[in-house]
Amino acid sequence: MLAALYNATDGGNWVNKTNWLSDKPLSEWYGVTTDTEGRVTHLELYSNQLSGEIPPELGNLGSLWRLAILGNQLNGEIPPELGNLDNLRSLALSENQLSGEIPPDLGKLDNLESLTLFGNQLSGMIPPELDSLVKLKELYLSGNQLGGEIPWALSNLVNLEVLALSRNQLSGSIPPELSSLVNLQWLWLGRNQLSGGIPPNLGSLANLKALYLDGNQLSGEIPPELGSLVNLADLRLSDNQLSGEIPPELGDLINLKWLEFSGNRFSCVSAEMEPEAAQEWSDMLGLPVCGE
Repeated sequence: MLAALYNATDGGNWVNKTNWLSDKPLSEWYGVTTDTEGRVTHLELYSNQLSGEIPPELGNLGSLWRLAILGNQLNGEIPPELGNLDNLRSLALSENQLSGEIPPDLGKLDNLESLTLFGNQLSGMIPPELDSLVKLKELYLSGNQLGGEIPWALSNLVNLEVLALSRNQLSGSIPPELSSLVNLQWLWLGRNQLSGGIPPNLGSLANLKALYLDGNQLSGEIPPELGSLVNLADLRLSDNQLSGEIPPELGDLINLKWLEFSGNRFSCVSAEMEPEAAQEWSDMLGLPVCGE
């Protein structure tokens, strides 16, 4: 199985191929970790100049906990056979040249905690089957060519801490069901084609530290409920079609350190905001306080 990877990805030209295809124990092969019984548990080949396609034989490594072959020149599709890796906790294939759709079979990885596929050329829709990954904490799909709507079924991933879908071609509205992701800390939906309003119930994501909605086609006013995001440090709403007043509740975001609101149609900062906060927001955004 490891030999299939070596042969399929031009192993002879890897940056580091120490002991590969030798008689040495697998634990001495570069990037390979085994358990006490010699079964492969970790396969980590970061930025090692792998090229070619991922061989389906990797789906037979039944004891694998972590598969990380990111930062290479891999192309072709993600083999659906990777869905057979029942013990897998982390799958990292980011920053390659992978194409095609995300296999729905990945939804069978019941123990998966991290799925990292950003920076490829993946297309098609986000498979709703991923909602079965109830242990998932990180879902990184940014920087691909994914289209269609954000599946509301992702709201079943109640342990999710990072949802990164930026820089794709996603359309439709932001599913209000995402408010069920009570452990979410980073929600990155920027640079897509999302439309409609910002769901007010995103204000219930009490642990949220970063909210990126920039570079979409969002319209309407900023929901005052976002003022409940007391842990929010980074809020990016620039380059949309948002309008109206900056609600006074945003003055309660005491941990806010980064703010991007340009490229919208805001009129003024609410005069109901505390005077000091209103002046600060007015200066930051170059907007008058309402009524001035």
